[in-house]
Amino acid sequence: MSLGRRIGIGSLQPYRLNITCKPKNEPHIRALIVNDTTGTDIILRGVDTTRTDDGAETELTVHLLLNGNAAVHLEQLVARLSLEPGIHAVHWHTADDPSPLSVTPVLAADPTEPDGQPSERRREPAPSP
Repeated sequence: MSLGRRIGIGSLQPYRLNITCKPKNEPHIRALIVNDTTGTDIILRGVDTTRTDDGAETELTVHLLLNGNAAVHLEQLVARLSLEPGIHAVHWHTADDPSPLSVTPVLAADPTEPDGQPSERRREPAPSP
């Protein structure tokens, strides 16, 4: 039986997962994504990486195909990734919608923080002049 028949390829819907992390954490996060996207209801199609101009952050765009209740699968994946140190933000979107359907602020202890305590990390808009 082919993979397409087993998971019903016609019912798969495309989604994107956007992750902002520290560059040193990228390999570990990629490994987690590969491990967490194995199954019949979720297919990893690719991962794109960009660095911010100052090199302080890496942005991963994960391309997924999901079958079944996509929101449940995506929220579980976001929750799992949000626990990882070095991740600053995790968002998921439908492939054709750039606005986030779910935004999960990261509240995790980060060993690189001076006190090692959890801190909420979000990108704040630049102040207006």
